[in-house]
Amino acid sequence: MALQTSAGSQIFIGTTAGDAITDSYQALAEVVDISEFGKSFQTIKHIAIDSRETRKIKGSFDAGGVTLKLGRDLSDSGQTALQSALDSDAAYNIQITLADTPASGLSPTPTSFYFKALVTSFTTVIGSADSLVGATAMLEISGPVTEVAAATGD
Repeated sequence: MALQTSAGSQIFIGTTAGDAITDSYQALAEVVDISEFGKSFQTIKHIAIDSRETRKIKGSFDAGGVTLKLGRDLSDSGQTALQSALDSDAAYNIQITLADTPASGLSPTPTSFYFKALVTSFTTVIGSADSLVGATAMLEISGPVTEVAAATGD
């Protein structure tokens, strides 16, 4: 696949339903940045005193989290759902789509990432005189991230 722009990508919040792929979602409006996310392993180091060599093995992994930067718009149903999820201990289904929907096909769909996440913060950013009032939200991924490739739907 060739390089592509992030412009046109979207993030959605679903419910606490068991199947993230078949859940219903609400788009989050005014998203200006979606941080990196993905599996990262801990490194376990072992240094035997007789050899002075550091040996390393992979330990546990963490799927990480997603930091969202938004233009704060509490009339948006997606941002309102995100704030409601903040007050819940449950993990919510999240979908992120890329702007790579095929131009042809019976029912084309973009590349999508699905995962469950705990909404652990939603803060207001006032900024400077030349800034929009914004918000920053933190989503802690709880479980695997499933990537579904763009498809023509044929």
